Amino acid sequence: MKYMCLIYENPGTREAFFSDEKLRAKMNAYLDGLRESGEFIGGEGLADPSTARVVRLEDGMPVTDGPFMEAKEYFGGYMLVDCDGMDRAVEIARGFPATALGPSYFTDVRGPLPQLKLMPTGGVTLDNAGDWIRAGAVAVGVGTALLDRAAIAAGNYGVLRANAARIVASVRAARGLA
Repeated sequence: MKYMCLIYENPGTREAFFSDEKLRAKMNAYLDGLRESGEFIGGEGLADPSTARVVRLEDGMPVTDGPFMEAKEYFGGYMLVDCDGMDRAVEIARGFPATALGPSYFTDVRGPLPQLKLMPTGGVTLDNAGDWIRAGAVAVGVGTALLDRAAIAAGNYGVLRANAARIVASVRAARGLA
């Protein structure tokens, strides 16, 4: 069965992608795996919204609108896969490297698949943990953002407690519990 995965972006997504070699390597490995399995049919990124236009027919005449830079998120591309069923399609969508895409990626994935229980384990920071929860994450996995090597080396564990408290407060606020 064929499935189309829609890729949404925000204004910082492309810049982050093209400036981050590690993210591009993750994306290439992700796509290579799908190609090797025979599941990847194709896909394309779309024009940047600063230059993109919508073209449609009205009364048989072409009409254009755009650009649409004021949008917080926009349709940035698609990927077409051929796999055994919805469960595998969801697995493929969940494997998409979301770290640089941020919480909006969870919103996009959960739009057509609200039953998914998602938890980011990369890209969660002290400042965006609540954003992930608001985007539909059931929990957040925090590693590097929580730790402070200098504080650990100095035995100053109060910094770690403060970081943890900040993350917990952000999550509680996102859940309306603050």
